[in-house]
Amino acid sequence: MSGKPGMKSALLDELPARYSEDFLAGMDGRVKLVKELRARLRQLQADLGGEAMLSYAKQSLCKRAIFIEARIEDFEARLAQGSDAELGSYIQMTNSLLGLLKTLGLERKAKELNLQDYIKATK
Repeated sequence: MSGKPGMKSALLDELPARYSEDFLAGMDGRVKLVKELRARLRQLQADLGGEAMLSYAKQSLCKRAIFIEARIEDFEARLAQGSDAELGSYIQMTNSLLGLLKTLGLERKAKELNLQDYIKATK
């Protein structure tokens, strides 16, 4: 990223075509889509008890879930605009998302706090 006015960032401003573990890190954080994806990741992790409570495997599944969710929404937007659609891909993505979310857990889990964390949160 150059930081100079009028220069385009080397970071992506749209969802990449293929998933990679660091896809969010390679995206321009100033773009609305990226802000939304990062917020969704934080929300999903919070629903599961917080990032610190998640194993590496669950953190990885969370990233994949938000990636697939964004792909589904992009597909739906194109379909609403009258684009030709491959419904098989849509169904496959939806089933994949459902499988990830079921594996992660569909119910919220309480975040474990110690006394020091509670005191910090109430200040």
